Amino acid sequence: TKLPDHRLVELFFSYNLCRPYSDSPPTFDPESFRSLDFSKADFTKINAGLAEIDWTTLAEESEDADKLPELFTDTLLRVCKDGCPKKVPPKGSKRNRVLSALSRKKRKIQAALNDAVNSP
Repeated sequence: TKLPDHRLVELFFSYNLCRPYSDSPPTFDPESFRSLDFSKADFTKINAGLAEIDWTTLAEESEDADKLPELFTDTLLRVCKDGCPKKVPPKGSKRNRVLSALSRKKRKIQAALNDAVNSP
């Protein structure tokens, strides 16, 4: 159903929210925006690439108006690939990070407990 008075936002997560501590890293289609690491992107290069494209000519050369969104997306992806590195799976497993966090919490609690017992 259409909701004209609502703005909907679609969120994509790189992991299953029900199993955030899965040992397997997410896989992405290499021909998608999700495979690019925009946090390390060279936005100056992306902006220059977008400025070089003649969007009007590109739209006029498109034979079918229904194919125009696909052409736009492919062109944008090509420019973004030039300015963004690919995502690299994290080193180490998430489980080790979780265990490390729990160990740190345990040490803090033990230290606080020792301080409470030893204080007059």
